[in-house]
Amino acid sequence: MRHSFTNFKLSFPLELLRKMTNVNPIIINYHVVSNLRLPYIIHLYKYRNIKTFTEDILFFKRKYHSIGLTEFLDSIKNNTKLPKNSFLITFDDGFREIFEFVAPILLENKLTTTVFITKNYLDNAELGYDNKKSLILEKLCASSINNITNKIQDLLQSFALMDNDLHSSILNIPYAKRTVVDEIASLINLDFSEFLDTNKPYLTTPQIHELKSNGITFGGHSIDHPKFTELSLEEQINQAITSTEFISEILRLDYKVFAFPYSDRNLPVSFFNSISDRLDATFGTQGILKDSIVNNFQRLNVEKYEHKAINTLKFHYTKKIIYQLLKKDIINRS
Repeated sequence: MRHSFTNFKLSFPLELLRKMTNVNPIIINYHVVSNLRLPYIIHLYKYRNIKTFTEDILFFKRKYHSIGLTEFLDSIKNNTKLPKNSFLITFDDGFREIFEFVAPILLENKLTTTVFITKNYLDNAELGYDNKKSLILEKLCASSINNITNKIQDLLQSFALMDNDLHSSILNIPYAKRTVVDEIASLINLDFSEFLDTNKPYLTTPQIHELKSNGITFGGHSIDHPKFTELSLEEQINQAITSTEFISEILRLDYKVFAFPYSDRNLPVSFFNSISDRLDATFGTQGILKDSIVNNFQRLNVEKYEHKAINTLKFHYTKKIIYQLLKKDIINRS
């Protein structure tokens, strides 16, 4: 039944769905593009290989009108309409593959993107605690170390972090207890500093300057990638403002934009009121729904689906239509 319903949704023409939803622009979100198995990401989420990403880009270029962040912000500031069927591409976290693979593909197609940088990742100064989790799981999958597994379970149990499944227990270690990730690494002789020095997974300052010279724009993506719902209001504000001002100062930007790590779901009006006069726009990850916060814009993550971009878009357009009928297509904040 579910398969039939999916086929039913995908049978509608893209042009009809676009007209019915009237969403403009579509903001697309990615993290990384690579043909390799990236051990620091593979256990966290799916990502596109170069061929599939290129197919996405050619589809968007053919069916949509490309805009950059500057044009998008100008339309907000001046309350002007964007060209019909506009789309904006964004990348989160600041992985080095943006420099190596993404930018060349975009530039070849006369497109651009906005890269949201996690402050402490730049220049490979720090390895993200979720990337650490993925490396731990990769080593556990590759090794037969039952005695160590028992020690990890005991450690997690001591912090009330152990459930029935070791894999999910490690992935669910919260930001506030992120030092537990380092303790697990110590148990399995995993050296994060050595990994950073050897693999250098993130962008460097010279690279972002070169990307900027080629028309790529930037924003903040937090200091060290926490889930905002786990933070106090004061911590949320600090993470957003500090990371955005940091990247703006380095690149001498005349705009300030911020994208939430993970999601902006359930963030209160009080947060947005606190940062409204310091940021030009913020970006969430709730698809193509409209936000009650005027300058907070939702993005559609394409990479986490194994489908072609057109099918993912059709799915979200259809979802939007259903939400419109139910009068639930606007994200309301408390």
